[in-house]
Amino acid sequence: MLNPTYLASCADDVSALFAQLEADITADIAKRVAKMGRYSDSSMWQAHKLREASAAHDMCSRMVKRYSKQSRKNIQDAFILGCKEAMLFDDKIYKAAGMHPSSISSSQALMDVIIAGVQKTNGVMDNLTMTTARDASHSIQNALDRAYMQVMSGAFSYDQAARKVISELGKKGYTCFKYDSGTKTSLEAASRRALLTGLNQTTAQLQLARAQELDSDLVEVTSHAGARPTHAEWQGQIYSLSGSNPRYDNFYDATGYGFGDGLCGWNCYHSFYPYIEGVSSPSFDRDPAAQLGKSNDELYEETQGQRYLERQVRKSRRECQTLDAAIEEADESLANALRAEFAKS
Repeated sequence: MLNPTYLASCADDVSALFAQLEADITADIAKRVAKMGRYSDSSMWQAHKLREASAAHDMCSRMVKRYSKQSRKNIQDAFILGCKEAMLFDDKIYKAAGMHPSSISSSQALMDVIIAGVQKTNGVMDNLTMTTARDASHSIQNALDRAYMQVMSGAFSYDQAARKVISELGKKGYTCFKYDSGTKTSLEAASRRALLTGLNQTTAQLQLARAQELDSDLVEVTSHAGARPTHAEWQGQIYSLSGSNPRYDNFYDATGYGFGDGLCGWNCYHSFYPYIEGVSSPSFDRDPAAQLGKSNDELYEETQGQRYLERQVRKSRRECQTLDAAIEEADESLANALRAEFAKS
């Protein structure tokens, strides 16, 4: 079993890494906007823009390579620790019931599950960063074009246009990751989701393999206050893996395990562990929110509000880093204007 609190923090290192990658790329683009030059000739401007776009692409490629190397190490460490944590907890229950589970290292089948989970998650991370350098190149071109057109229209001075574009870069970031569904999110959020989901699904596969190995049929699902409303319906209960025990609901049918919106699916903080009749006693409350004097839905809304505040903090931090980088490259008049934006952030 992986405790909900453990799952909530397991992706912190990787998501922080990708958040820094986003901030570094945005800062690099902002620097290029800050020193874009006061061009009036269109052909000279186009040549300058292409040079900066090419340089941004090269710089971003180097950044992605460096961060991806660290990401792979963090992912491997997270999987090793998470799988060990889950199996140690489960095996204590099996041993208390007189069973003899094999060690992970001695089981090639279990090792294959872990290796496959790491490789799959690394593949997802590679997909996240696959177009990052190209997107950064497009972002610098778009940013420079916006500033240039604003100046050429006569609506803004050079300082005003550069300040506006750099401020927007800090607020929005350089790009977003887009899922096949069309939903957009940051690299940081996408990486957190990928690691959390990958680790939870891999440990779940290990646990199911262990249950099959020891012919154990019952599991208890964890619970936590403020769970997703659709997940609150089945959390904290005992289920039958085979569906053959008339006292308990079928594990797969009740929890939606194996589907993205079910147990151990996308961003799910729930896990499960063996329940041995005559040895185990229920450990999780079906409605832990009630102990706090609130409904699960109330706590869920509060946690969503907390996540929003955390995102705003990260956004302001990125804005500060972006503006600070631009100030380093700007002339004095633009730097003074950017310092005012920095103070707001």
